[in-house]
Amino acid sequence: MFVTGSSSSSPNLRSVKRCILCGGGESSLWLHAACPERPDELFDIVECKGCGLRYVNPRPEGEALAGYYAQDYYSYVFQGVRPRSHRLKVRLWRALGLLPPRERGPGWRWKAALFAVGALRGIRAVWAVPAQRAGARFLDIGGGAGERLELARDMGWQTFGLDMGEAAVGAAAERGHRMVAGDAQALPFADQSMDFVNMSHVLEHTLDPLRTLRECRRVLKQGGVAQITVPNTNAWTAQRYGAQWRALDVPRHLYHFTEDTVRRTAAEAGLLVVSLRTMADLWVWEESRKAAGEGPPGAVEVREWSDAARRGAGENLDVWCVRAGE
Repeated sequence: MFVTGSSSSSPNLRSVKRCILCGGGESSLWLHAACPERPDELFDIVECKGCGLRYVNPRPEGEALAGYYAQDYYSYVFQGVRPRSHRLKVRLWRALGLLPPRERGPGWRWKAALFAVGALRGIRAVWAVPAQRAGARFLDIGGGAGERLELARDMGWQTFGLDMGEAAVGAAAERGHRMVAGDAQALPFADQSMDFVNMSHVLEHTLDPLRTLRECRRVLKQGGVAQITVPNTNAWTAQRYGAQWRALDVPRHLYHFTEDTVRRTAAEAGLLVVSLRTMADLWVWEESRKAAGEGPPGAVEVREWSDAARRGAGENLDVWCVRAGE
């Protein structure tokens, strides 16, 4: 436990009686954290005594939760910028003869994904691998305004997306992506209809991450790949800044994962984790420093922060999965 204090007593909060992962009913307070835009509103993050899963309890739901998402929420605004790392990858895949998509043998989908993780380990947006065949389908859950869908289309994928924000859905649809409004816990797509499912900083926002990953598995084809990215509450910066760690982002982030709990959640959903690593997130560190009233970091701190991801203590968990049993 990092901080003590008084949590919000709003009547719009609902108590969670049992852990969604292990079904346990006992938990202990992990910390109190404030909403970044409403510092007078404190929320309890508890830790399940049975499995260690951390989650906001009590929490807002429905319209009360929607009120914490502004119309100009960052993912709802299309930026339209191709990162340099992405442009380099497109050139690499073209040089290797992988674009436009060509037919590949069994197992190519996940092998290509793992190759990308290994070969491009230090480059952001490593999920953008080339489509393994013409017509391969890429689904971005919580796709926002379609930033990742734009990059995926560059790599030869047919692009599909889902988001709860109407503004985001409209922005992505205007750019030609098959984008729908909906809930990640009930995906409006057929069984085994997607070759690649991406969930970047989505799982922590859902009311039931286990149900969400089960839906992810349902729409994933045999041999398909799912990539999941969530904040890592065992990060070096999380331990250092506690309740001021910016990636807590309560109450929008309802669940708070560690390597162990994200692995267990995936396994319970029928997904096999084939790769898991941590990644550094400079924005999280910078915003955490601001919240703590710290100035620019010194050379020793920069080195320690950059080394943290290699030690498994980066700000984000990058998880690659296939359907269990394949």
